[in-house]
Amino acid sequence: MEKKYDVFISFKNSDSDGNKTKDSIIAEQLYNYLTEKGLSVFFSNVELEFLGKAQYTRVIDNALESSQFLIAVGCSNENLDSQWVRYEWESFINDVRSGIKSNAEIFVLYQDMTVNQLPRALRQHQAFNASEAISLEKLFNFIKNSSDPSKRVSAVVRQDIASEQTSAKLESTISFEDNNPKTPKQRDREEDKFNELKRTIKQYNEELNSNPNDEKIIKTKLALTYYECSMLYKEQGESDLAIIDLEKAINLEPANDSYREYLAEIYYKRGYKEQKEYKNAIEDLNQALKLDPANSLYHKTLEKIKKDRKELIIILIVLVGGISAVVGFIIGLVIGAKLISAIIGIVGGSIIGFLWALIGDRTLPKEN
Repeated sequence: MEKKYDVFISFKNSDSDGNKTKDSIIAEQLYNYLTEKGLSVFFSNVELEFLGKAQYTRVIDNALESSQFLIAVGCSNENLDSQWVRYEWESFINDVRSGIKSNAEIFVLYQDMTVNQLPRALRQHQAFNASEAISLEKLFNFIKNSSDPSKRVSAVVRQDIASEQTSAKLESTISFEDNNPKTPKQRDREEDKFNELKRTIKQYNEELNSNPNDEKIIKTKLALTYYECSMLYKEQGESDLAIIDLEKAINLEPANDSYREYLAEIYYKRGYKEQKEYKNAIEDLNQALKLDPANSLYHKTLEKIKKDRKELIIILIVLVGGISAVVGFIIGLVIGAKLISAIIGIVGGSIIGFLWALIGDRTLPKEN
């Protein structure tokens, strides 16, 4: 029985001299990331070694046939257009267009080039810049949040989606941490990771003082390390600490829109508890949009935040009006004018709620 896959990774493994390409390094990082998320991934360097290269063509075709997603990885147009890589993504595109793979999608993970430098057929698909700190996370979210998750991701991920959908009424366009209890072994690994990151932060700070000529490179690495710390804190539910480290990353790399987007996500999630966080989320997404105005994910998330906030305001108006009506009714019992007092309570509560909502909306930052 042939193995089934969720994702097929297409990439050029070696150059004309037989050396390992940068594409293969990125592809391996992608493979490790997606498998840790519970997806079944076809990565030729692993699968062909296990199955044998003599069966190369058959194994590739079977993997393409069973996969619901193909991710083309490349650092140059030449590599993405090489014989085998082109065969893989072009075969997949043809199956999608012909209706054989009606629920399939293609993504591109690129580096050292622009979207306009991609092969023409790949430019039409969602592309992610591997240089961005959270490109893999974004890519996974696109897979996870596909229109028909019950058919398009593995059972492990389907369980995660079902859990998230039942745990909250509102759901953002990005994923948040899994709240499943961690085993002692997992907690130990997290602690080890924290200690490692703290040592790395200390090292980079020392390098900043001793190597001013490499300041830009060191700041980029330091920002990424703070971002990783922030993600760990977020997974543990420590949103305050996550925000502190994320703001440090933003201060080091103000032009990195991905950090601002993630900060907005944290504020948005906290908005369920404190309404003022919606304002912070919108501010950070507006900053992210200044850096990347064409990013459709940012626009969609921003609109969702505004919509959710309006729904919250409506709920609060109803609650205030209801409480006022009850208070008015009680007063009516005392003074013998139940109906009049109840009407006064409802109207008064509604006016208070409306004014509160109006003031709140006026204080919100507008989308640029």
